[in-house]
Amino acid sequence: MNRIGQEVLGYWGPMHAYDDGVIVGQDATHYTIQWGDDVVLDDKVLITDMLGEWYLDVEFNGPKIGYWFANTDDMVYN
Repeated sequence: MNRIGQEVLGYWGPMHAYDDGVIVGQDATHYTIQWGDDVVLDDKVLITDMLGEWYLDVEFNGPKIGYWFANTDDMVYN
């Protein structure tokens, strides 16, 4: 599934809260995330490291430090 353009959240814990980002690239194993407006700080993240949907899954599992999809609708990705 092509996720380029998908918004994401990086949750870093209560002291550092979270950052907004967007997926700007992907290959078979990684997403490339651009955080904020900074085009220099791209982050390569393993697809398997994504923890789920922030607005759907976090209420069941609690906020875990890591990477989340920031989908605001009711769509659930597998």
